[in-house]
Amino acid sequence: MIFSTNREEPFFAGLFLFRNRLFPQKAAGQPKLCWSTVWRDVPKWLIFAGVLEACVLVLQLLAMQFTVAALVISIKRAGIILAVILGWFIFKERGIRDRVIASCVMLAGVLIFFLTKPDANGVAALGLLGALTVAGLALAGLTVALVMTHQTKATGNQ
Repeated sequence: MIFSTNREEPFFAGLFLFRNRLFPQKAAGQPKLCWSTVWRDVPKWLIFAGVLEACVLVLQLLAMQFTVAALVISIKRAGIILAVILGWFIFKERGIRDRVIASCVMLAGVLIFFLTKPDANGVAALGLLGALTVAGLALAGLTVALVMTHQTKATGNQ
């Protein structure tokens, strides 16, 4: 059984197991990836990743004692921009432009969440109209950025 605070992780673990059994053969020259191979090749990185994940969960549970749970989760999800940048630098992922654009829209959602949260006096920095304006600007920026990047790809410039 997988113990997780995220609902997606058990789903993707099941999907991984299903796909691994459905498509066991790999292309010529590629070794089959299994946990024993990864554990044998890079055990320090697996332990390091596990320790960091444990720290994240402990800090998340501590933060929930001091503020609203939805606020803590939105801050945790705001880490997507860091994940995208690290994927680009460390793993040399392709299609980084679209991922950065999408993660910036997610950050706009976190910004809306923070700015609409009332303070101790019951006053929020943004009302409904302000939140809708920020959302509209984020979506307009997303559209413009996607159109511009896909036109660049169509002409062959990167």
